[in-house]
Amino acid sequence: MRRSVIQLAGKTSVISLPSGWIKRYGVKKGDELEVEESGNALKIKTKGDPASRTISIDAKALHERTLRLVLSGLHKSGYDEIEIGYSNVDTLKTIEDMIKNVFIGFTITNHTPKKCIIKSISTDNKEEFGTALRRAFLVTLSLGSAIADSIRAQNFHELENFHELEKTNNQLTNFCERILQKHHSSREDMFRYVILWNLEKIADDYKYICDDLKHSEGKVNEALLRKLEETNSLFSDYYTLFYKFSLENLNEVALKKMNLEADLKRLNPSSEHERLLLSHLSGIVSKSGDFSTSFFALLHEPLKSES
Repeated sequence: MRRSVIQLAGKTSVISLPSGWIKRYGVKKGDELEVEESGNALKIKTKGDPASRTISIDAKALHERTLRLVLSGLHKSGYDEIEIGYSNVDTLKTIEDMIKNVFIGFTITNHTPKKCIIKSISTDNKEEFGTALRRAFLVTLSLGSAIADSIRAQNFHELENFHELEKTNNQLTNFCERILQKHHSSREDMFRYVILWNLEKIADDYKYICDDLKHSEGKVNEALLRKLEETNSLFSDYYTLFYKFSLENLNEVALKKMNLEADLKRLNPSSEHERLLLSHLSGIVSKSGDFSTSFFALLHEPLKSES
């Protein structure tokens, strides 16, 4: 957007603030804003929290899966109160499940046979972003490790127990994405959002391994087992890279990713459950590699040109 500069009293230059931003953060006459110079740009910040946002939706004709997608999108978008119209008790059960397993700090504040209202009862503190992001990485690492241990021990029935770890990943990544939407203040947040998106999808691939192999009775061959463990190791390397970034380490982990991809392509699964496992491992390796661009854009120090 563009704003014209207004001259006051011959010395003071003024520009108007976007009305949407003012409403979102409840800025009023007399409030103090922080103005920070950054080259030819100015950053204007307020200490206030975004104003509460509400919305109503009619879910009577929505399939359960569609309703889950819609509610997740509204939650991530930063809505604080959502009124949902419905026509059967199954819809209410879906809403209750979303609150339990996805929406941190939300509760049902009112419901009738035809509608309910879900509302945030906690503050989306942007200071909690870093802790929640690290926890999302760690819980996904734990998920991969637990899966590898159970498959190596041929305890396939244990895989069904690990869904709670994937649900925790969903809670944490959704919470972080919500914070970015409500408090976004820099272009770097775009890269943070991509990282969170990848992290959630990697946990989905681990969940699919659990779903596809939990009833398996056949042994997984040793070569594929090693590749499962190497895939977990690669994801762990990307986690380490995020918190100890260097261009040299990025190059090293990128080469490791390329070699692992080539190894996976050479494997010949001998059963359906091995084929499914191989497919999901390829997905995890590919999505882990997708961290690279966002990591670099977010974490590298600007290159200094030689004089």
